[in-house]
Amino acid sequence: MPGYDQISHESLERAFDGPIPGPLRRALRAGSALNAARSEAEAEIGFLAAGIRDRLASIRLLRNSGASDATLCRDLATYRRAWRRWRKALAELDQHEAPPTAGGASSGWTCHRPVPDRA
Repeated sequence: MPGYDQISHESLERAFDGPIPGPLRRALRAGSALNAARSEAEAEIGFLAAGIRDRLASIRLLRNSGASDATLCRDLATYRRAWRRWRKALAELDQHEAPPTAGGASSGWTCHRPVPDRA
C-alpha cells in the first residue's frame, strides 16, 4: 500500500470496495481537492459567462425588433448572480495554499488518515 499522502487509484478502489465516489475521484485526477475545486469553479465561470453572452445577444435581438422579454432579463440576472458567486469562490480558493504534504511529496492526493488495505 502506498504512503498515507500518496494514495493510488487501486488502493482507493479497495478501500471503497468498488467505484470511488465522484468528489474523491475528481480530487485524485486533479492532484488535490484544491485543484479539483479550482477546476470546477473555472468551468462554472466559463459556462455562466457563455450563458450571459447568449442572454445579452437574445435581449439585443428582441429589442432591435421592438419586442422585450422579461424572462430573458430575469435569466440574465440569475446567471450574473451565479457568475459573481463562482468568481468569489475562485478568488477565495486562490487565497488558500495547498496543505503541505508529509515526506516532501509535491503532487498527488493528500490524506491525513490511512486508507485500510482490504487485500
